[in-house]
Amino acid sequence: MRAPKRNAALAATLAALLWPAGGAEAQVRAPVTAFTAFNNDCLEVVTSEISGARTETRVAAFVLTHSRIVSSLQRAHRRGVSVRVKYDAEQAKNEQMLDAIKSLKKSGIECTPIAKGERGFMHHKFIVIDRCKTITGSFNYTVGAATVNDENLVVLDSPRIAADYLREFDRLK
Repeated sequence: MRAPKRNAALAATLAALLWPAGGAEAQVRAPVTAFTAFNNDCLEVVTSEISGARTETRVAAFVLTHSRIVSSLQRAHRRGVSVRVKYDAEQAKNEQMLDAIKSLKKSGIECTPIAKGERGFMHHKFIVIDRCKTITGSFNYTVGAATVNDENLVVLDSPRIAADYLREFDRLK
C-alpha cells in the first residue's frame, strides 16, 4: 500500500468550512490533521485504522460486505473495543450483506438496521474511532469498491469533527 497523502491544504479548507472565522463556533476552532486515500488504498486505510482502535468504533455503512473489514471489526471487538454498526436496512436484503451482518452479530457486535425514512436511504459511509478519528468518503465497504470502482476517503484526526459524526450516528434510529 502506498502511504496515504497527508494534506494540510485539505485540512485547512475543512477547518475553514466547518468553523468559519467570526462565526458562532470560531472559538472552538481546532487543528485538523487529514489524509486522503483513493481506490485500492481505501481498504488498507480502513482496516489499518480499525486495527488501531483502542476503545470504540462506530460504523455507519450503506453497504458492508467486505470480509476484511468484517474481520477487522471482529478482531477489534475481541480486543475489547466497543464496536457498533448501523446499516441501511434495504441493503441487508442482499445475501452478502446479510451474511456480513449475521457474522458481526454472532461475534457479539451490536448491528442496527436503519429503515428508509423521509430522507431516503441511510447512505452514510463513515467510521469514528476512539472519538477522535473520522473516516468518510465515497468508499463503500465492499469488494467492488476496493477493487473496481473509483473511490475516495479522507481520515480526519479531530475530536471536534468526530463529535459531529457521533451525533449523527446517535441520531440514526
